[in-house]
Amino acid sequence: MTLPIYAHTLPGKPPGEWEPLFTPFGDDEDECRRETCEKCRQLEPNHGHLNKVAWWTAKFVSKMFAADSTEDKSARECGCLVMKVSER
Repeated sequence: MTLPIYAHTLPGKPPGEWEPLFTPFGDDEDECRRETCEKCRQLEPNHGHLNKVAWWTAKFVSKMFAADSTEDKSARECGCLVMKVSER
């Protein structure tokens, strides 16, 4: 049995209230939707920490370049690199 991995634990709180390290990708309600993920945008506590970090990193770095430029797309891709590595 594989135990879940958590990014943050809350002393005195049960594991169900801890922040998971990663949420798998997909289209189901409990999965991460990558660049369009509302749970990442809203920093939902029961959503994967790495997912949220990657989502916000991609959003931040894309603001450094003109919208939809090659540089913007590359920056967003680098920001989401954590998500791609986490899939494996």
